[in-house]
Amino acid sequence: MSIAVELTDRHRNELRVEVPLDATVGALRNAVNGALPRGYVIEEHDVVPKPFAHYVEDDPECFRGPADGWRLAEVFFDELAAEPLEAVRCRATAPLGPPRAVAVLFPGERAITQRDFVGADAAFLEAAATLRGYAPRAALAGDERARRDAWVVLPLAALEAKLRSGQLARADVGAVCGFGALAASPSAVDARDGSRAGAAGEAAALVFCGALSLEAALELVDARHDALKGVSAKAVSVVGDADVEDGLVDASKHGEIAVSHDLCPGVRVVSGSRDAVAAFEVPGAVLTETDARQGAHSPLAADAAAAYDALLVRALAGAATLAHPLHVAAPAGGVATDAAAAGDALRGSLGRPVAWRAAMERLLAAGATHFADAGGGAQLRAFGERCGAGTWLWY
Repeated sequence: MSIAVELTDRHRNELRVEVPLDATVGALRNAVNGALPRGYVIEEHDVVPKPFAHYVEDDPECFRGPADGWRLAEVFFDELAAEPLEAVRCRATAPLGPPRAVAVLFPGERAITQRDFVGADAAFLEAAATLRGYAPRAALAGDERARRDAWVVLPLAALEAKLRSGQLARADVGAVCGFGALAASPSAVDARDGSRAGAAGEAAALVFCGALSLEAALELVDARHDALKGVSAKAVSVVGDADVEDGLVDASKHGEIAVSHDLCPGVRVVSGSRDAVAAFEVPGAVLTETDARQGAHSPLAADAAAAYDALLVRALAGAATLAHPLHVAAPAGGVATDAAAAGDALRGSLGRPVAWRAAMERLLAAGATHFADAGGGAQLRAFGERCGAGTWLWY
């Protein structure tokens, strides 16, 4: 007894896959994804019932979605069929081709919960534990170093699991971009632990591209954290389309201040000295105090960046070709294809703004058709959709 899954695209190309009747949702998904030509994806589909079919709402044999990469919403039983669950016919609303180009995005950091460890690659987590004594329990308990490790390890473990299951292929990845530290939401950002200096996104992206070992990446995150220990900063999110330049000029009379994050239309973060940020005003915009990330990406971090930059360039010395093009989320942009170029492009990132909006625009211009948040959260998608990136995997 088996289930036959039939897929048809707009051009009437058909694909038929059979799986055992007792197959799990994951087995059914993997069988279909494994049968698709490399790089092809089913965006959406409808389940078309056979004549006289009826829907069995609570039957455990019913497969339901959403599932990563494609949605299987319902399964219909054919009363007249000799075997239940004889067929599921799916009609793709988008052609099976051309191949997708996925931009994989690595967030800076966020809160760690038990949910992050569900589905993560066990072998990768075990390797990380051997390397640094990394322990999920310590990260969940708020141990500072274990938590910083988790910001690097968990996205990489999740991606490794996606690659092994066939939900993502290396050939699908057209670009990679990592972010040092992003704010929490596009509307209002809560003030959180100021010890978070970021760099996890950059470090994890470099590991995924093959430029760094996991050990070197964790050392980079430590170096960045240590470089900013003596920096005292304050930050506010600015929500609204109002011009911030006049407010920055007036506030700069009280100390250093600048836009540290340009996230999406109408959402920015301004960081700087406490007196300058306290004096910052923008009529017509909503200002909310947010985590200053120890001053990362603000003018206050420029002098503290030297030690971090030296370690970064030393770790990336060499001309090893990257597995994927690395896009740099800086105002001037840049795409690195080898380790040495990545070091040059990322040097100084600690003291310059995170140009998230510009990075998304450049990724779209470079041909990215799909976006994936390696961290598994919602914040990158929230910002990205407001920048025009509407097709996301794994949500």
